Amino acid sequence: MYYWNRDNFEGLLSLAEALGAHAHFVHLAEYCANRERGLRRQAFDALERFLEEAEGWPADQARERVLAILELHRRAPEAHQFLTEPLHRRLLTPVLRSWEADGSATAEALRWLGILSRDLSFVERALEQAPDDVIARRYLVNACLSFADYAMHHLYESRFIGSTEDTRHALDRARTFLSSAPDAGPFADLANEHAGLEQMLDDWVEYKRSTSGSFADWCRARGRKYSWATAIYYGTPDKQDEGQRDET
Repeated sequence: MYYWNRDNFEGLLSLAEALGAHAHFVHLAEYCANRERGLRRQAFDALERFLEEAEGWPADQARERVLAILELHRRAPEAHQFLTEPLHRRLLTPVLRSWEADGSATAEALRWLGILSRDLSFVERALEQAPDDVIARRYLVNACLSFADYAMHHLYESRFIGSTEDTRHALDRARTFLSSAPDAGPFADLANEHAGLEQMLDDWVEYKRSTSGSFADWCRARGRKYSWATAIYYGTPDKQDEGQRDET
């Protein structure tokens, strides 16, 4: 019934139920319910009513409720139509930024501000305040690993994007965040990913000293079993031969 977007719609339904249990979130629950039914205009009408009501919230209530909204979405991340641009611009971001500006922001508030703005400095400050914040620590480790993965995702073509120094720095930062975790358990998957990327980088550096054959062949000869990414290039054969390729 829901085709490829089924997880999003099911997430919206779960959010509508959770939000509807609170009187101050009724209109936001209506947004979710209408969006799930495909009633876009009615959904945004409900969202507008919610945002207008939120303008009258006292600061302490606004802060508490913004954190509640973000926590509910964390439990239903598949609902990608929930955190709309108006919700970001008119409620979530202004409340979190004003909270940070007055110097009283909690670790949770700093973490969410960093995630919403994609500013790692706020997430790092959150982790300094609360070293046991698994969400903040995973976010920072993932950011470092994503940087390294992007730099190396064309190595099967013997192409490195960026510099090995910057990639090494990102992996070193990831290791620091992993090793300083009070409990290593929640990060076992990221530790394994880190180890694989670090080994791949070490292999690339060693391979570059020889520059004999392709990196993929070099790895196979040494028993390295990496999961290579697949790239598909679109364009005419002539352009591809000239290195003018369109990558997706």
